[in-house]
Amino acid sequence: MGIWTLTNDELTLPNKVVGLHILEGKSLLCAWREYKGISPDEMAEGMGMTRDEYLQTENKKILSSYILKKAADLLGTDSRLLTED
Repeated sequence: MGIWTLTNDELTLPNKVVGLHILEGKSLLCAWREYKGISPDEMAEGMGMTRDEYLQTENKKILSSYILKKAADLLGTDSRLLTED
């Protein structure tokens, strides 16, 4: 079983990701990155950005579909789990 599950067309977030996002106020992208144990430097490198550019991206409210797809691929999850929409 993967990190997320698809049941009746519904995606489910791991409890740890929910806690980081809701209780600690972190973005979903940040919560997933921390859940997976990936550093900002590793994400930045994988996304072709500097660390500062990545950290700015991680804290944006709205991300482009390209950024969501790229980040989801690096995190091994579904891009729909990186946004609240």
